[in-house]
Amino acid sequence: ASPAADPAVSATTDLEKELAETREALEATKRSLATSKAAAGRAAGEAMLVAGKREEKLRADLATAAANLAAAREDVTAARVASHEADRARGALEKALAASEAAATAAAAARERAAAAAPDAAAMEAMRREESLRAELNDVAAELDDARAETARTAARAESRASASSSVTPCSLRSATTSPPHD
Repeated sequence: ASPAADPAVSATTDLEKELAETREALEATKRSLATSKAAAGRAAGEAMLVAGKREEKLRADLATAAANLAAAREDVTAARVASHEADRARGALEKALAASEAAATAAAAARERAAAAAPDAAAMEAMRREESLRAELNDVAAELDDARAETARTAARAESRASASSSVTPCSLRSATTSPPHD
């Protein structure tokens, strides 16, 4: 062996050693990579599981939100209908109130007119009664006058008969009974 060969052997040995170390590092890296791949696979699986659960929860939340939105829209529609009905009912009540107020005003005016006319009506009724009573009094006075006149005529006839009978002779009495009386 030559001295020149020694450095070559030594370099070859060094290279073989370096090659063995590199192979060991490569194997370690491969093992580490395999372990990392397994860990990454497990992590990815767990992440997928968590992501799947999260997706399910989000889908459920989305379905709940959609149902709530639909219910809210129905509530808004119902509230609009109720508001429209309330507006219509309020309008009807306002009309009824206005009609009631107008009727109350008309009734008050009619009462005021009746109250104002009541003394006039009472006065007119009193005047009618007074006229009626005067007419009755006049009728009674006329009847009284007729009765007085009749009484006076009857009294006059009775006096004339009485005076005629006191001056009557039996002959004249016969002629008085056969002749009609003088009025």
